[in-house]
Amino acid sequence: MRREPVSDDELLQAKAYLVGSFPLRMDTNGEVAALLLRVERFGLGLDYPTRYRRAIEAVTAADLLRAVREHWAPARMSLAVVGSLREAGLGGS
Repeated sequence: MRREPVSDDELLQAKAYLVGSFPLRMDTNGEVAALLLRVERFGLGLDYPTRYRRAIEAVTAADLLRAVREHWAPARMSLAVVGSLREAGLGGS
């Protein structure tokens, strides 16, 4: 992701997921309260839920590439894989 932009299809799928799943994260009173707390904590403004869709839809592949290059530091990342090494065909007992 740091070398070249994501494809148009990948970007469209990610945007659709983020926009489509947003309302599902407000199913309960507790989830709505948690959203309002984040809105207040980060100074997003009470119109944030309304602006969210437009903000996601405005992201371009170039924006994503720029953000990844600026904020992802592969040398500082770790990868944890959970599962059966035997079932994955990676050895193990």
